[in-house]
Amino acid sequence: MSKPIVIFTIGTQGDIRPCVALGQGLHRAGYPVRIATSANFAELVRQGQRTGAVGADVDPDDAAALVVAASDGLQVQWLLDPEAVDVHRVLRLLEQLVSGRVSVDAAGREPSR
Repeated sequence: MSKPIVIFTIGTQGDIRPCVALGQGLHRAGYPVRIATSANFAELVRQGQRTGAVGADVDPDDAAALVVAASDGLQVQWLLDPEAVDVHRVLRLLEQLVSGRVSVDAAGREPSR
């Protein structure tokens, strides 16, 4: 099975609809696709809070904005130099940070164990 393709998009319907059309085409071609927008992320954070996977002190809207901003920045880095960044690894780290499973120092480094 192919790795899922996640299409990150924010904005008006005019911004989002082309991404939905792209996702539908990829889905018809047999790829697993998810469309992620800030509202989707906020609800995912809320679900995580209900299950205890995300701390109650995490603001869902702020976490959603952080994920969208980080994803946009990673996309730009990847477009400029695909070998310079491992997008999947960095997004997994972001997920761990939002859920509180890992902490970092002020420079963004994980603490030594």
